[in-house]
Amino acid sequence: MIFLYKQGGEKTKSRIKKSVTILVVMIMVFAMPLTAYAATQTKNATTKMSVALMPGASGNTNTVNIRYTTAGTVSKIKVSAPLSTHSGNAIVINSFTVTSPTGTTITMPVATGNTATTTLFTGENLSGTWYVYANCTCYSGTTPGYSSSVYYPVSITATY
Repeated sequence: MIFLYKQGGEKTKSRIKKSVTILVVMIMVFAMPLTAYAATQTKNATTKMSVALMPGASGNTNTVNIRYTTAGTVSKIKVSAPLSTHSGNAIVINSFTVTSPTGTTITMPVATGNTATTTLFTGENLSGTWYVYANCTCYSGTTPGYSSSVYYPVSITATY
């Protein structure tokens, strides 16, 4: 290269610099891995479930269904049921049971704030009817022999 610089002058220097620049760019383009990132989307649906239990008893809420018409492949499901209104006190959610449109059923323990999240539905089709109910325990009641009842707004957030 030094030889070409001495003989060719400025015009040759410019061509060599351009050629080297193009060569470096081509090497970078072909050497770098190509990665495509899919946009993560969430779809939320809300309904209500309820339960009435005697003090010390455990039982399930009514099963609610949530229908999604959005096409997509699920990567994560989050169920949330913050306490809304109640009669009596101390009805606690132990777990959520979710059934996908294909019939896959998963029971998830509840975390803080009456939420549960799972990736066990990964690959399932979002579109269709999902079913959810909660298992609850009544730790105390207003009066022995009388039931406590609770109404939960429940939502399923699907990440796909």
